[in-house]
Amino acid sequence: DFPFYAARSANEGEFRIAGKVEDTTFAYVPSEPALNEQPAWVSPWPAFTRLNGELIIDRSTLEIRNAQAQQGSLALTQVQGTIRNLGERSQLVIDGVVRGPLQDMLRYVNATPVGQWTGQALARASGGGNAELKLGLLIPLHDVATTTVKGSLALAGNELRVTPDSPPFGAVRGRVEFTQKGFTVAVPSARLLGGERL
Repeated sequence: DFPFYAARSANEGEFRIAGKVEDTTFAYVPSEPALNEQPAWVSPWPAFTRLNGELIIDRSTLEIRNAQAQQGSLALTQVQGTIRNLGERSQLVIDGVVRGPLQDMLRYVNATPVGQWTGQALARASGGGNAELKLGLLIPLHDVATTTVKGSLALAGNELRVTPDSPPFGAVRGRVEFTQKGFTVAVPSARLLGGERL
Protein backbone atom coordinates (compact mmCIF):
# COMPACT_ATOMS: atom_id res chain seq x y z
CA ASP A 1 0.00 0.00 0.00
CA PHE A 2 2.07 2.90 -1.30
CA PRO A 3 3.13 5.33 0.14
CA PHE A 4 4.54 3.17 2.91
CA TYR A 5 4.46 5.95 5.52
CA ALA A 6 0.66 5.91 5.27
CA ALA A 7 0.36 2.15 5.85
CA ARG A 8 -0.95 1.30 9.29
CA SER A 9 -0.23 -2.42 9.56
CA ALA A 10 2.13 -5.07 8.18
CA ASN A 11 -0.67 -6.37 5.98
CA GLU A 12 -0.62 -3.10 4.03
CA GLY A 13 2.94 -3.50 2.83
CA GLU A 14 6.54 -3.85 3.88
CA PHE A 15 9.50 -1.68 2.99
CA ARG A 16 12.89 -1.92 4.69
CA ILE A 17 16.42 -0.91 3.75
CA ALA A 18 19.36 -1.46 6.10
CA GLY A 19 23.01 -0.87 5.41
CA LYS A 20 26.20 0.86 6.42
CA VAL A 21 27.32 4.27 5.25
CA GLU A 22 30.99 5.16 5.00
CA ASP A 23 32.76 8.50 4.60
CA THR A 24 29.47 10.30 3.95
CA THR A 25 28.43 13.95 4.35
CA PHE A 26 25.12 14.34 6.16
CA ALA A 27 23.30 17.70 6.28
CA TYR A 28 20.84 17.00 9.08
CA VAL A 29 19.33 20.49 8.68
CA PRO A 30 20.04 21.24 5.00
CA SER A 31 20.05 24.67 3.38
CA GLU A 32 17.22 25.42 0.97
CA PRO A 33 17.54 27.04 -2.47
CA ALA A 34 15.39 29.97 -3.55
CA LEU A 35 11.99 28.86 -4.83
CA ASN A 36 9.55 31.23 -6.56
CA GLU A 37 9.07 34.11 -4.10
CA GLN A 38 10.80 32.26 -1.29
CA PRO A 39 14.44 33.40 -0.82
CA ALA A 40 17.28 30.96 -0.29
CA TRP A 41 17.94 29.88 3.29
CA VAL A 42 21.40 28.96 4.60
CA SER A 43 21.36 26.45 7.43
CA PRO A 44 23.14 27.55 10.63
CA TRP A 45 23.83 23.88 11.46
CA PRO A 46 27.04 22.60 9.80
CA ALA A 47 26.87 19.21 8.10
CA PHE A 48 28.55 16.12 9.50
CA THR A 49 31.46 14.92 7.38
CA ARG A 50 33.20 11.53 7.21
CA LEU A 51 30.06 9.93 8.65
CA ASN A 52 30.24 6.18 9.28
CA GLY A 53 27.37 4.21 10.77
CA GLU A 54 24.22 2.22 10.19
CA LEU A 55 21.31 3.62 8.17
CA ILE A 56 17.90 1.94 8.44
CA ILE A 57 14.67 2.87 6.67
CA ASP A 58 11.78 0.79 7.96
CA ARG A 59 8.43 1.77 6.46
CA SER A 60 7.85 5.25 7.88
CA THR A 61 10.94 5.40 10.11
CA LEU A 62 14.51 6.46 9.38
CA GLU A 63 17.30 5.70 11.86
CA ILE A 64 21.00 6.42 12.11
CA ARG A 65 22.69 4.12 14.62
CA ASN A 66 26.10 4.05 16.27
CA ALA A 67 27.56 6.63 13.93
CA GLN A 68 30.83 8.54 14.03
CA ALA A 69 31.55 11.74 12.15
CA GLN A 70 33.68 14.88 11.98
CA GLN A 71 32.99 18.60 12.10
CA GLY A 72 36.33 20.19 11.38
CA SER A 73 38.70 19.15 14.17
CA LEU A 74 35.81 17.94 16.34
CA ALA A 75 35.11 14.21 16.55
CA LEU A 76 31.51 13.05 17.01
CA THR A 77 30.77 9.64 18.48
CA GLN A 78 27.71 7.75 19.69
CA VAL A 79 25.59 9.62 17.13
CA GLN A 80 21.99 8.36 17.10
CA GLY A 81 19.30 9.89 14.91
CA THR A 82 15.65 9.06 14.34
CA ILE A 83 12.77 10.32 12.23
CA ARG A 84 9.76 8.35 13.45
CA ASN A 85 7.44 9.46 10.68
CA LEU A 86 8.70 10.36 7.22
CA GLY A 87 5.32 11.81 6.32
CA GLU A 88 4.07 15.28 7.14
CA ARG A 89 5.33 17.28 10.15
CA SER A 90 8.24 14.90 10.72
CA GLN A 91 10.78 15.47 13.48
CA LEU A 92 14.45 14.56 13.66
CA VAL A 93 15.79 13.55 17.07
CA ILE A 94 19.59 13.40 17.06
CA ASP A 95 22.16 13.22 19.82
CA GLY A 96 25.80 12.40 20.29
CA VAL A 97 29.07 13.23 22.00
CA VAL A 98 31.53 15.78 20.61
CA ARG A 99 35.19 15.75 21.65
CA GLY A 100 38.01 18.02 20.63
CA PRO A 101 39.78 21.34 21.27
CA LEU A 102 37.78 23.66 23.53
CA GLN A 103 38.56 26.63 21.25
CA ASP A 104 36.95 24.88 18.26
CA MET A 105 34.01 23.82 20.41
CA LEU A 106 33.40 27.44 21.44
CA ARG A 107 33.57 28.43 17.78
CA TYR A 108 30.96 25.77 16.90
CA VAL A 109 28.64 26.87 19.73
CA ASN A 110 28.85 30.54 18.71
CA ALA A 111 28.28 29.81 15.00
CA THR A 112 25.11 27.77 15.58
CA PRO A 113 21.79 28.86 17.15
CA VAL A 114 23.18 27.70 20.51
CA GLY A 115 25.10 30.99 20.65
CA GLN A 116 21.86 32.96 20.38
CA TRP A 117 20.14 30.77 22.97
CA THR A 118 22.92 31.54 25.48
CA GLY A 119 22.70 35.27 24.78
CA GLN A 120 26.11 35.21 23.06
CA ALA A 121 27.62 34.83 26.53
CA LEU A 122 30.61 32.96 25.10
CA ALA A 123 30.95 35.00 21.89
CA ARG A 124 34.29 36.51 22.98
CA ALA A 125 35.52 33.58 25.07
CA SER A 126 38.65 31.59 24.30
CA GLY A 127 39.98 28.39 25.77
CA GLY A 128 42.72 25.81 25.74
CA GLY A 129 42.82 22.07 26.10
CA ASN A 130 40.29 19.47 25.05
CA ALA A 131 36.67 19.25 26.18
CA GLU A 132 33.58 17.08 25.77
CA LEU A 133 30.15 18.22 24.65
CA LYS A 134 27.01 16.11 24.93
CA LEU A 135 24.38 17.45 22.57
CA GLY A 136 20.79 16.46 21.86
CA LEU A 137 18.52 18.14 19.30
CA LEU A 138 14.84 17.80 18.46
CA ILE A 139 14.32 19.39 15.05
CA PRO A 140 10.83 19.79 13.55
CA LEU A 141 11.76 19.53 9.87
CA HIS A 142 8.70 21.56 8.85
CA ASP A 143 9.67 24.40 11.23
CA VAL A 144 13.40 24.37 12.01
CA ALA A 145 13.12 27.64 13.97
CA THR A 146 11.34 25.77 16.79
CA THR A 147 14.26 23.38 17.36
CA THR A 148 14.90 22.44 20.98
CA VAL A 149 18.30 21.48 22.38
CA LYS A 150 19.80 20.06 25.52
CA GLY A 151 23.56 20.13 25.99
CA SER A 152 26.32 19.79 28.52
CA LEU A 153 29.91 21.02 28.05
CA ALA A 154 32.35 19.30 30.42
CA LEU A 155 35.58 21.10 31.35
CA ALA A 156 38.38 18.99 32.83
CA GLY A 157 41.35 21.18 33.68
CA ASN A 158 40.95 23.62 30.80
CA GLU A 159 42.11 27.21 30.46
CA LEU A 160 39.25 29.64 29.90
CA ARG A 161 39.20 33.37 29.22
CA VAL A 162 35.67 34.81 29.17
CA THR A 163 36.64 37.97 27.24
CA PRO A 164 39.93 39.09 25.63
CA ASP A 165 40.35 41.68 28.42
CA SER A 166 39.60 39.40 31.36
CA PRO A 167 42.23 37.38 33.24
CA PRO A 168 42.51 33.70 32.28
CA PHE A 169 41.21 30.96 34.50
CA GLY A 170 43.36 27.84 34.56
CA ALA A 171 42.64 24.24 35.55
CA VAL A 172 38.90 24.89 35.14
CA ARG A 173 36.74 21.93 36.10
CA GLY A 174 32.97 21.96 35.80
CA ARG A 175 30.03 21.97 33.41
CA VAL A 176 28.08 24.40 31.28
CA GLU A 177 24.51 23.12 30.88
CA PHE A 178 22.25 24.72 28.27
CA THR A 179 18.93 24.48 26.48
CA GLN A 180 17.26 26.73 23.90
CA LYS A 181 16.01 28.80 26.86
CA GLY A 182 19.33 29.61 28.49
CA PHE A 183 22.30 28.15 30.34
CA THR A 184 23.80 27.53 33.76
CA VAL A 185 27.45 27.26 34.78
CA ALA A 186 28.78 25.00 37.53
CA VAL A 187 32.54 25.46 38.02
CA PRO A 188 33.57 24.04 41.39
CA SER A 189 37.27 24.82 40.91
CA ALA A 190 39.67 26.93 38.85
CA ARG A 191 42.93 28.85 39.19
CA LEU A 192 43.15 32.60 38.59
CA LEU A 193 46.38 34.02 37.18
CA GLY A 194 48.26 30.89 38.19
CA GLY A 195 47.39 31.33 41.87
CA GLU A 196 45.45 29.25 44.31
CA ARG A 197 42.29 27.44 43.41
CA LEU A 198 39.08 29.44 43.66
